[in-house]
Amino acid sequence: MMNNKQTWNVAMAVVALFLTAVGDWSGRSSGAHASSLSDCRYVLDHSKACKNYITGKEDGVTDVCCHGLRKLVRKTAGNVEQQKDVCSCSAKIFERLKGVQEDRLALLSSNCRARFPFTLAKSPDCDK
Repeated sequence: MMNNKQTWNVAMAVVALFLTAVGDWSGRSSGAHASSLSDCRYVLDHSKACKNYITGKEDGVTDVCCHGLRKLVRKTAGNVEQQKDVCSCSAKIFERLKGVQEDRLALLSSNCRARFPFTLAKSPDCDK
């Protein structure tokens, strides 16, 4: 039986393999928008510190989690396509992660003072 860290690593590997196979989440091939794959890897790297909070294993968000989320906001500021890529990628991560508590996920952005132009959720509307 896998522990939580192993499960997280497997989930991240599945997402990365999926991205490699199909390009970005909007249906374009990876050649049409070359930065989408790196954006999703960036999301994976900068959201993993939030796992324990959104799954209820920690009572509060960590500085590392919030720092990663704020970096995502800064990286995509003013770039609608990158914002959509980050939204779609984060949704896939949260969807595959076991034990995500939707209420904690909804509070994550405000708790970290990281203002995304979309709602952090398992099924967000990334086309806003």
